[in-house]
Amino acid sequence: MDGEEWHRLRQIISPKVMRPKTVEENLDNFNAVADDAVSRFVKLKEACGPDDCIPDLEGEMSKFATESIGTMAFDSRLGLYNDQPPKEALKYIRANHEFFTLSQKLIFSIPSNLVRPYMDTPTLKKFFKAADVALEIGNGFVNKKIKELNEQAEKGVEASSDVVPVLAYLYAKEELTREEKNGLALELVGGGVHTTANLLLWLLYNLGTFPRIQEKLIQEIDKVVGYKSYITAEHIAKMPYLKFCVKESLRFTPTVAILSRVLDQDVVLSGYHVPAKTIVVIDLFSACHNENIFKDPSEFRPERWMRENKDEQHAFANLQFGYGVRMCVGRRIAEMEVYLLICKLLQRFRIEYNNEPLESIQMMFLAPDKPVKIKFVDRV
Repeated sequence: MDGEEWHRLRQIISPKVMRPKTVEENLDNFNAVADDAVSRFVKLKEACGPDDCIPDLEGEMSKFATESIGTMAFDSRLGLYNDQPPKEALKYIRANHEFFTLSQKLIFSIPSNLVRPYMDTPTLKKFFKAADVALEIGNGFVNKKIKELNEQAEKGVEASSDVVPVLAYLYAKEELTREEKNGLALELVGGGVHTTANLLLWLLYNLGTFPRIQEKLIQEIDKVVGYKSYITAEHIAKMPYLKFCVKESLRFTPTVAILSRVLDQDVVLSGYHVPAKTIVVIDLFSACHNENIFKDPSEFRPERWMRENKDEQHAFANLQFGYGVRMCVGRRIAEMEVYLLICKLLQRFRIEYNNEPLESIQMMFLAPDKPVKIKFVDRV
């Protein structure tokens, strides 16, 4: 499938998943998953003792992101927070992780189009195996839900609410093939898990490193939400500092290093004529740390995103989710997942990071170079 064909498919699903109303309709599921995640953190904290950090925080964030986006993409819980999580769901997470890790390795190795005619390298074989496993299990999740929808339709059972699940929305699109429908649902999960999990890791690290900022965020959460377990869209709308912290974390520790696009028309960039069909690469990491674009770029300062400070930096200086018709289709979903989990964690804990500073490494996204050792200190 070429880029234009994939863009066509994205345009079909974008009106569904990019609408704020669609995300709000799924708040029940998102709140439930975030509650399960916090309960999981409480158990892990009790097991590891007061002076130890939560083990395998990376894995916990991947679990949360997978379960959360799964409720929207597959319209069902995957069971990752069950006492005994389904083996298929755990296998799905591992396969997705291997897919991204091996993708990075292949991109920066000898081009596969040069090697493939002569040999299948071990890395390439592992990559195809991981992709096949993720696709097989993901299709299983999709097919299970489609079977339920078909059985309900045959029995004349009407939907219990006005909410139209993503899968039901896709399967009503007659212009899509079965493979395209499945592929779009799986794209929501495969493309969203690691980026969301990684954003959460960096945000927790930044909040733990800058306690003054964390305290200000806690005060906002306490004022707007208090100890309510259910967080609404109205709550989120009244917490601008939460949004500033997420946006600043994306600038200070970006999850995406570069953004590439193919020009659809001739343009002039810095006095140079660049013809249509040219691939243009934007160095997002450098832009986010450029003092000509951001004042004091080495400072973690969420206040820079306040309306009264909007003239301090260019409006398009930080495009972690892209922009326009090719913006990340899962942006609103990822943001809501992050808002809910951070709120619920800070309702219960203060976050501490007392280890060596983290650096970024490239893994199809910018990930921490070592395990993130965060300590969760009880507030209540």
